[in-house]
Amino acid sequence: MRIYQTFILILAMALPAVIFAGNHPLHISQGMIQAGPPNAQVLAGYMILENSSDKTIVITGATSPLFKQVEFHQTFTEGGMMRMRKQEQLSIPAHKKLILKPGSYHMMLINPTRSLQPGDQVPVTIKTSSKNSLTITLTVKLPDSGMQEHHHHH
Repeated sequence: MRIYQTFILILAMALPAVIFAGNHPLHISQGMIQAGPPNAQVLAGYMILENSSDKTIVITGATSPLFKQVEFHQTFTEGGMMRMRKQEQLSIPAHKKLILKPGSYHMMLINPTRSLQPGDQVPVTIKTSSKNSLTITLTVKLPDSGMQEHHHHH
């Protein structure tokens, strides 16, 4: 029986992101981390965050064992210059999406614990104000690869 349970667990971890864990109201798709130069100290992460609940979801932070710090930022234009501002939280209204993409909201992954290459898998835990967390796996991709599907772990 234990072997069967282990097999089911491994199978569940390999399912694509379109099948979301349990009843978590935050669905994450098309997640990726843009590859940088070999010694890059900051990488950017992109994804679509979708709230399937009847209440606003507030994301309060994120962590990854492969980065010393993970933050959310917003890129904006001020006085003709592109600037970034750290976001202490991201709010996703009920039944709406927030797209993290270049030139807009995005995830900043700071000080990697090791060099990351295209194809590497990076676990990231998204934290919400309701104390729920959701762990996802983002794939490191070359800049021209675009946003792609990721695998979801629970």
